[in-house]
Amino acid sequence: LKAGYLERRLPELALPVLIVHGRRDPIPYWSAEQTAAMIPDVSLQPIEDCGHFPWLERPGELRRHIAAFLAAR
Repeated sequence: LKAGYLERRLPELALPVLIVHGRRDPIPYWSAEQTAAMIPDVSLQPIEDCGHFPWLERPGELRRHIAAFLAAR
């Protein structure tokens, strides 16, 4: 982060990106929002009542977000 690598490289991504973030994750949601803002073709999907491991905590909801993301592409 200090070197500004993400700020320089994320805007260059030439592929769609899905970011899924649990609202109870110890990493704050705003960090996912800031990351998403740097990516040209991004979908940011929050999952309520979920921490850092949505594939364990809310697997059905995670699958729905992934399926919708893929279907839109």
